[in-house]
Amino acid sequence: MNRLLTLTLLLLPALAGGEPSLVGNYPLSGTLGASGANYLAVNKKTGNLWIVGGLSQNLLIVDGVGKKPLYSLPEFRYVRGLAVDSVHDRAYVADYSHGYKLTVLDTKTRDVLYRYGEKNTYFENVEVDEQADKVYVIRQKYD
Repeated sequence: MNRLLTLTLLLLPALAGGEPSLVGNYPLSGTLGASGANYLAVNKKTGNLWIVGGLSQNLLIVDGVGKKPLYSLPEFRYVRGLAVDSVHDRAYVADYSHGYKLTVLDTKTRDVLYRYGEKNTYFENVEVDEQADKVYVIRQKYD
């Protein structure tokens, strides 16, 4: 059974002048699949989609134009946030698989640039302000 990720372009009716429209269906099956997709970010420069597979426990990069999977990064499990900074070529992944860290990736090479963490802390819900070159996360402290 093929699972489909359906992306819907949601624009405010005042801006778009109408209802939200369906952009496309992207199959997530096969060797580079993302089963149980639960986070999505778009690289505005390349059009690539960064998708977290919650069940398959990977980070999948899909060609947004050709609708073909490009890369699968299996080391990303238990993700709690994902954002892409298209201006500075970085992706931010808040994940528990690396000891409750915020991982910074180079979007061109997919290399890990940095893993940021604090003792007794975990991160969730990553957002990027590309113009200001800032990253916002929810930081939870625990004992």
